Amino acid sequence: MNPTQKHWWHFRNEELMALAQNKAPLYVYNEETLNEIFFDLSAMDALSGLFYPYHLNFHQPILQKAFELDACFRCNSLLAVNRLRARVPKLPPERIFFLSNQRHERDGEAALRQGLRVAVRTDTHGTVIRPDNRFLFLCHQAEKISLYQSLSLEFPDIANLILGNDESGEPDALVEGMELPEIENYLEAIQNACPRFKLQLELPAHLISYAGALLMKAMESGTAEGIPYIRVHLPMEDALFHEIHGTTHQVVNLSRPEEEKVILTRITRQPKRAKNGIIYLKNPYPVESGDILLLTRMGAYGEKTRLDDDGRNGLPEWYLKARCLCPVKI
Repeated sequence: MNPTQKHWWHFRNEELMALAQNKAPLYVYNEETLNEIFFDLSAMDALSGLFYPYHLNFHQPILQKAFELDACFRCNSLLAVNRLRARVPKLPPERIFFLSNQRHERDGEAALRQGLRVAVRTDTHGTVIRPDNRFLFLCHQAEKISLYQSLSLEFPDIANLILGNDESGEPDALVEGMELPEIENYLEAIQNACPRFKLQLELPAHLISYAGALLMKAMESGTAEGIPYIRVHLPMEDALFHEIHGTTHQVVNLSRPEEEKVILTRITRQPKRAKNGIIYLKNPYPVESGDILLLTRMGAYGEKTRLDDDGRNGLPEWYLKARCLCPVKI
């Protein structure tokens, strides 16, 4: 993340500060950022459709946003399908893509009876081919495109090529870390090499993650063994700890908006049931007790995310609605 770039939390600083004063710690999802992601991806000429993986984040307003913006949905189980349809009852079955497994053939048959779009996940033959992850991470873009060209020849009846996240929710190397212009260039290269394919894209996990943050309050700051730190008010139990360490985050001090510097972090747990965690800083940075801090890239659920009546990992989730545009009189 470019420390000189203005991000969505800078533009909505006052709202976030007011929200955090009474409700922190809590997760916040920014509708304006979601709108931009959906609109920018939908405008790419190389794409014929977008998919939203249900497991990335199934907070009700986010699912509703994906539905309103005409995205299809991907589910990995009938349980997820049932929950999705309960949360978005107007969703037509043909907009649900069920990624089945040969070991659960009956689930695939049940999904077909519901009118869902079904693909069978397999290692060698079938509708969906997912190369070994080592291939995805180690080879260059040209080698990946060569693979898709081979698939086009081997499976002439396949019309759609869906790119994005793997079935577990972890982002694969196809679009992970790419900015939107890079994603568009990559998709255009695939389209030029494989014109027979209709390209469809699952919303990349890192983009959804960018649309969310975790708000918290600083309790104290100091130095331990020469390393500056901040103690924060967070119930740092296993689920939250593992979720935070599932990807790269940064901390921004919203109470000091004039400071553009971003705090690089390492977070450690305190003893069980302690309502705090320690953030170790790369460089000293002025933080006072009561300052409002924002942990970036928390919009997507992690593999160990815990969801119950108390919210996400025991914390509430808040959907920050887009600001209304004022009518302009000419």
